[in-house]
Amino acid sequence: MKYILHERNERNFPIKSEERLSLSIDKGVTLYAEKTTNLDRYKDDVTQYKLAHPGDLVMNSMNMIVGASGVSDYFGCVSPAYYVFFDEDKEHETTKYMGYVFQTPRVLSVLRRLGKGIMFIDRGHGRINTCRLKVSRYDLFHLPLPLPPASERIEIIAFLQRECNVVDAIISKKQEQLATLAAYKKSLIYEYVTGKKEVPTDE
Repeated sequence: MKYILHERNERNFPIKSEERLSLSIDKGVTLYAEKTTNLDRYKDDVTQYKLAHPGDLVMNSMNMIVGASGVSDYFGCVSPAYYVFFDEDKEHETTKYMGYVFQTPRVLSVLRRLGKGIMFIDRGHGRINTCRLKVSRYDLFHLPLPLPPASERIEIIAFLQRECNVVDAIISKKQEQLATLAAYKKSLIYEYVTGKKEVPTDE
């Protein structure tokens, strides 16, 4: 790892950005302002945080073992508990490729063995409950990782982006259908409980 990417340890002091970034397993790096939960609350003092630039690979040191890592599309500040890495590629093909590498079951299983701290719970089918097993900077830097030639990385990234876009579109459609069904269920319950509709009787 230490020969593949460079660590960015740029502090937000003096303040260069007040845009807070969040990191989740499902969505990767997003704007904190768009979050719907408050599981990772930011402090008001943004000078305590690190900076991340577009194209940087951001990793939660305590949750990367369950896939909490992603490439940022934004310039903003992140938690001091995060690792931030950058490459010197114009299109950031190395950070993008490594972002996919750190989502693979094989690498996640290695990270879980490297993690130190509170134990995790295996929910089955490759799903792990949120836990606090920190992977140290030393162990991460000495992790052997695959690195194909740049041309191959670009091909892999392009293919995965296309395929992931298709999958994301299917997921989005299914979520819309589930939301419609959930709304119908609530409406149905409300109408029968309040007497707007009567329960049909068998004759």
